[in-house]
Amino acid sequence: MGLLQKIVGGIKEYYVAIISFLLIIILWELAVHQFEIPDYLLPAPWVILKGLKADIILFAPHIQMTLIEIVVGYLLAVILSILLALGVTYSKFLEKLIYPYLLTFQTVPKIAIAPIFIIWFGIGLMPRLIIVLLITFFSITINTIAGFRAMSREYSELMKSVAASEIQTFVKIRFPYALPYIFSGLKIGATNAVIGAIIAEWIASGAGIGYILNIANSELRTDRAFEAILLLVIIGILFFLLIALLEKKISWQQSEVSEAVTKM
Repeated sequence: MGLLQKIVGGIKEYYVAIISFLLIIILWELAVHQFEIPDYLLPAPWVILKGLKADIILFAPHIQMTLIEIVVGYLLAVILSILLALGVTYSKFLEKLIYPYLLTFQTVPKIAIAPIFIIWFGIGLMPRLIIVLLITFFSITINTIAGFRAMSREYSELMKSVAASEIQTFVKIRFPYALPYIFSGLKIGATNAVIGAIIAEWIASGAGIGYILNIANSELRTDRAFEAILLLVIIGILFFLLIALLEKKISWQQSEVSEAVTKM
């Protein structure tokens, strides 16, 4: 019953977006039939759904490959981002050394350097994971650094007054305060991970949804290209919602942080 209430509540909260989306789909379907637009130019939504149902067995191994790239590349980006954020937060030397490179590297278009990784590492899984990592980790790193620095001076002084160690301060204050920032970066990174995987598969891959999309475009199979795009949208939304659900489950609110400090 609780789950049903949450679903109904979510529908009520976003009813405007849901209704507008349904209207777009209906108008799209009507326009295709009214103007007799051929499928190779713009397939109708119903044609895309029927095609996806028929092609799902064909897509299955490619979906699996894309999911592996997204999840593994994303997790590597999270680990690297947190380690870099900790280093920059607690070391002025590392901050001066690393931070300028982070900002500079972010300005480099990843799609331009992706072929270099293909040359270095071939067309296997490794270069695709690296591309996902590079496209994902910047937003997580910057938000995590901002979060680790968000602890107010009052709490810092309070922790010093009770002779708390740096580890205690991190666990009880700095990390809880940083969680909203961290999850903001994680949610941005979740969508970027999907983009990174598709860029990698588009450039050079023999498997994955991006590979299917590339082949479909070369064969003028616009219907199949839309099927691949639909799958990517679903994966991106589900991945984002998973991170958002995780945030609700484990995030500490600042009021809880204050309560924890009060009990010390």
